[in-house]
Amino acid sequence: MRTTTVSTSHLSSSEDAALPLTYRDAVHGLTVVVSTRADGDMHPKHVPREVLYERRQRVMPGGWTQLDQRHGIDVVVVTGAGGRDGEVGDVAVTECRDAVLAVWTGDCAPIVAVDASGSRLVAAHAGWRGVAGGVIDAAVDALANDVATVVVGPTIGPCCYEFSEEDLAAVADGVRVDAAAIAGQSRSGSPALDMRAAVSAALRGRGVASSAIVHLGGCTGCDIEMYSHRVRRDPERFVTAARLHAMVPG
Repeated sequence: MRTTTVSTSHLSSSEDAALPLTYRDAVHGLTVVVSTRADGDMHPKHVPREVLYERRQRVMPGGWTQLDQRHGIDVVVVTGAGGRDGEVGDVAVTECRDAVLAVWTGDCAPIVAVDASGSRLVAAHAGWRGVAGGVIDAAVDALANDVATVVVGPTIGPCCYEFSEEDLAAVADGVRVDAAAIAGQSRSGSPALDMRAAVSAALRGRGVASSAIVHLGGCTGCDIEMYSHRVRRDPERFVTAARLHAMVPG
């Protein structure tokens, strides 16, 4: 699995920008890996359990928790590696260093965040309905409003995401900004939603500094290495997986 490594101090400028991506924040104790089409379908309901286990371990070794995501704001507390795997929810939180929290997506925004002590990890699934409904708030609350680093994985870009003005207004209302702040334009010139802007606006609205927000990867609709429901009608899903690791002493 080819990787590009990103750290808090340096964004890779390698010409090999192909995903999957790996992010490691040694300061706050976070590792994130994003799978690609080459890693296979990571949707828990599409893949036999034994096959899914092997694919998971190739992406990131450990006991995995992938929730049954519903575009909501329900929070699931994971107290042990692999705990509550498959339960309904869109936000998972853990203090267990052996636990891998993973979000499966195919255009929605996968979000991972860690607190300043590197002792609590959150992973959230943010589709537009979830963003409008407050899933970013739920994720920040799960970290007790102590957010040191947020990693936003590959998501669909405005170039591929035509959006009605009514739905755009709903998302803007949910993240407490004017619609113009999260609006984009598709390739055809139609109004579009900028999911990265919407997620960032929601985070900033909760006091998260722009410098703490890291965006990995490009548009899932444009990047053939990723799965895209909206552009290619792919039924498969890629995964953004994260776990805590030991922090570098200050």
